[in-house]
Amino acid sequence: MILDSEAQARFFEWRNQIFSFKDQLPAQLRGFLPKAVEYVLRLTGVIHCMTMFAAGRTPQAILSAEDLERGIKAVGFYVGQIQGALRLIEEEYYSPPEISERSLLLAQTLDELRPHLENGRLAVGFILKQYNMIAPKTQRVGTPRGMGAVLRAVNLTISPGKHNANGCRSVKCLSWGKDTETFIKQCLQCLQCLESQDGQGFDDADVQESTSATSAAPASGIADMAEISESMSAPGTFISIEPQDNADIADIVEVEI
Repeated sequence: MILDSEAQARFFEWRNQIFSFKDQLPAQLRGFLPKAVEYVLRLTGVIHCMTMFAAGRTPQAILSAEDLERGIKAVGFYVGQIQGALRLIEEEYYSPPEISERSLLLAQTLDELRPHLENGRLAVGFILKQYNMIAPKTQRVGTPRGMGAVLRAVNLTISPGKHNANGCRSVKCLSWGKDTETFIKQCLQCLQCLESQDGQGFDDADVQESTSATSAAPASGIADMAEISESMSAPGTFISIEPQDNADIADIVEVEI
């Protein structure tokens, strides 16, 4: 199998993009980057075959940019897993996020309430009301104080003091920030994967990036592999390729699986 011209251009762009992060990574991870480049090609071919077989069709000899993106997403997932494993070893207080049914319901609620933000805040009681509208009886929360505990349990921030928001006066509020966006993203990705599995279908969600972006900060001075993982699976600004870059990977542009 070979990549078409558009897929090759994207591949070279992606390869240079991840290598631009190399000096920011801990030594344990730098050696993985050349392997990541090779794995993207191999997984592109493997996932293409799986997709075609699932559709009752014959795999093609030429792979497209769409095929390549699936390989990039798969490797992005594994990079996220590597990050989590390394942080468990090296960071004393790090613990990976736990995705529960309540977390998924909360993420869905917050995602729907984003248009109702007032000065970057949502009233805890307002969140409670919307949450209980979609939650089954076994997962409902009884009081705003209880919802505040649920929010804190997933490391979201309750703003100090009391504020006016969402038609409520002098109430506790969720302070919406990067941690909130990260929580919503990782939970909804997990939900998307679960729904895909329930449907017994093969979907790009099955190879989405890991839920590796967490509210816990990485060790000082070390690039966040979650952010690098995301950049690996999203087209970015093209980084010019020096002649030696083509030579470095010319032997693996042809996909062997």
